[in-house]
Amino acid sequence: ANPVLRGLILEALGASLKVQLPPLSEAASTPVQVIDGLARACDLFRALDRPLTVSAAVLKRAEQHLEHASAAQLHALCAGGLWMGRPTLTYHAAGRGLALFDALAYRFLLARGQALSASRAADGEDRARACLRAARELASRARDMDAVREASAALDHLPEWAMVPAM
Repeated sequence: ANPVLRGLILEALGASLKVQLPPLSEAASTPVQVIDGLARACDLFRALDRPLTVSAAVLKRAEQHLEHASAAQLHALCAGGLWMGRPTLTYHAAGRGLALFDALAYRFLLARGQALSASRAADGEDRARACLRAARELASRARDMDAVREASAALDHLPEWAMVPAM
């Protein structure tokens, strides 16, 4: 029933089978359909361990209308953005998730830290480290050991650039 989800699935199948599909119209879809379709596609393709390619237009529409997303959809977009190699989507979805003051805010902090570490921004490592440490602490208090392990693993992979000037 969701034209965005249908389009993303058909595009992925076409790419997988190396078949050129006629262009699909997504302009008529509402922001709610874009958010829902993209979030569901992210969950589906991550569960299937299959690559998901999303057009820049769909990503831009999703990022512009994140106020229509629920906490579950924002979490799916955070994980999907990391999965697709789109840290900008993850960053924006995590920011919107943090604004919800959800009980699982540490998951959004974790996603924001992961997005910052993937983006390679000039000040990204320090900001990523702060987000990941806060996420690890809050996840520990909530006894979410999966999130603690994810935050710790992400921290372990961050380079220690502060030590370079000292050398």
